[in-house]
Amino acid sequence: MKRIICILIFVVSVFAKSFAQSDSVAFTNDFVLKEGVYLSYTDFRKNMPVPKDAIQSKEDKTQLDFISKMVADNKEIIILYNGTENKLETKKLWGYCQNNAVYLNYEGKFYRVPVFGNISHFLGTVEVYNYNNYGMYGGMYGGMGGGMYGPSTPIKQREMRQFIFDFYGGEIMDYTLSNVEILVSRDMKLYEEFMQMKKSKRRDMMMMYVRKFNLAHPIYFPTK
Repeated sequence: MKRIICILIFVVSVFAKSFAQSDSVAFTNDFVLKEGVYLSYTDFRKNMPVPKDAIQSKEDKTQLDFISKMVADNKEIIILYNGTENKLETKKLWGYCQNNAVYLNYEGKFYRVPVFGNISHFLGTVEVYNYNNYGMYGGMYGGMGGGMYGPSTPIKQREMRQFIFDFYGGEIMDYTLSNVEILVSRDMKLYEEFMQMKKSKRRDMMMMYVRKFNLAHPIYFPTK
């Protein structure tokens, strides 16, 4: 299965590189991403967000954090498009760009992507359930009527996790060794170098190889 995934990702990589021609430009430190909200992954790839000027609001749009405030404070935003007002649920936006930084939507929440490239990396949160056993008796006998203090109770909490985003595939994945190996395998020389290390060493070097891969394989945005 892992071999099949590697082959598929290689095909995607070759397909993506075919667009890195004269009609595209590489993302560098001085590249300016257009500011606004992305309605889809395609909008993001084309660097064509809905501009913040099209967002209907009484707030000052010159504020540096205007978009993030709009997304955080409103369940819906109104966008003026072709003379028509359109209501959009903020949790369904694909993401947005603000101050040349990309924010991705993961499970209805938006997270800034500090490591941005072919393989991007960011921190986010997920909902997890922890169980309160109400002490020793509840834990020991919760399955037999609840013991002295009652049954175990699931408590929903949010836990910080690391994620990676595949620029050319559009997928958000858990930041795990297996996922990094799959994405790095697009560059066989780098992949073989990475895989020669012991597994524990590879875990320690994951971010270094993400950065190496990004340096060797810049991302491209269309010029039109």
